[in-house]
Amino acid sequence: MEKPQLPLPLLTMSCLHYQAHEKPKTEHFEIILSTPEMQAATWKFGHKNQVLMDLTFGVCLARALLTILMTLDKNGTGIPICFIMFTAQESAKVTHADYDTALLDRLLGIFKQRLGCNEHGDEIDFSIGNTDNDPHKHAPLLKHWPGILLLLCMFHI
Repeated sequence: MEKPQLPLPLLTMSCLHYQAHEKPKTEHFEIILSTPEMQAATWKFGHKNQVLMDLTFGVCLARALLTILMTLDKNGTGIPICFIMFTAQESAKVTHADYDTALLDRLLGIFKQRLGCNEHGDEIDFSIGNTDNDPHKHAPLLKHWPGILLLLCMFHI
């Protein structure tokens, strides 16, 4: 198929970024998904508030990693706002170790850019970031949201 089409309009509206893995042009398959409802929740609950970031692997049979961004609603319930999935490079010995600051920086930058601005012209801004003690995650959060206060997630303590 020369120009594949996504099967559902919701998937098209939710896909903020897609990159196929094409050797030798690209090192990873990448996709950033955030439904219109998730994007609205990002602005409603996340803007000037808290973002939680976790990266996991083993979510499918592919050698893929999944970064999940969440915020908290008014009841303190976690609301997913974005899923960022990418595959490990073929040369990687272990899937869970095949990411770095530059990759997460680029993907978080795409997420932020694709959210655009709110009705007041503000870019999305997070005040508190909750994640583990991995500097590969800290640096991109600090770069895109310089005023963010990073806290170590209770689960990782």
